[in-house]
Amino acid sequence: MSGKSDVHSKFWNLSIPLMLRLHLGERVKFFLEGGVYLGIPLTGNTTSEYHSYSSYPGGTNVNETRTEKFEGYFSVSPAASLGVIFPVSQRIDLYLKPEFLFQKNFNVQVYGPGSDFNSHFRYLRLCLGIRINLNDEIE
Repeated sequence: MSGKSDVHSKFWNLSIPLMLRLHLGERVKFFLEGGVYLGIPLTGNTTSEYHSYSSYPGGTNVNETRTEKFEGYFSVSPAASLGVIFPVSQRIDLYLKPEFLFQKNFNVQVYGPGSDFNSHFRYLRLCLGIRINLNDEIE
């Protein structure tokens, strides 16, 4: 018998958004966005405590920390958000955007071929941003 515990994964992924935005409002602008994020793997690894127990008396038991290189995955994440842009001054706008994403990973083989472990995630994130108008002309 064998198994893993205390599994920690670290993934570095380049995320490229392809979104369409619809604006509503004059001074305070509301917007609705929809589209996808494309995820391109860069690097990563998984560390875990590996345990193996012999089924025979006097057999070898293994308890060790293992680090495995993450092979990477390509992901597509449909996304939707509803946000607002607040003018702070003539040159500065503040963005506030909650965003819901459903991420589907392809070619994930954490526990072998055919495994769907971590093959998709759903998450909500809050994006904050500042836009600074550096043009000489003020709208």
